[in-house]
Amino acid sequence: MIWKGARAERALRRVRDRPELPLTTFDPSEVVEQMRIERVPEVTAPVPCFMGDISPLACILYDDQGSGTVLIHSLLNDPQTPLAVMKLIATHELLHLVARPEIIEGKRVSHPPAFRELENARCPEKREAWQWIRDELGWYLSIDRESESTYVRRGWREIPRRVQA
Repeated sequence: MIWKGARAERALRRVRDRPELPLTTFDPSEVVEQMRIERVPEVTAPVPCFMGDISPLACILYDDQGSGTVLIHSLLNDPQTPLAVMKLIATHELLHLVARPEIIEGKRVSHPPAFRELENARCPEKREAWQWIRDELGWYLSIDRESESTYVRRGWREIPRRVQA
């Protein structure tokens, strides 16, 4: 998701001021950097990554010069989050710096066909990762097809995590 405007800037300040230590079995910032180098080499400068309690599951804030910052929701800051999920999210957000939104039939589309083609070609774990997201986090999420975004429901911390059998 591409996130812009005052609300996005406030969220960025909040997660920068109160960074979360990774509880995952990997460092999300390192995954973003690895995916930038391996899968999205068109992005030549490092892209910072922060985890925090934001509205979308993940997003990228970018400026007109092509630099960006990846924000990942705290819901994914969990030891059970598979590396494949983080690779997909990192690659997806970085691809927004390469395949920008387009106007299609009078509507701004954040994930135009060129974006989807790149994502399908560069994210071999896409199906597996989305299956885990749906199975493990589905009850925390709200999908807005109109804005092409996945949001984390308010009050998500009060919903108990499902225990693995």
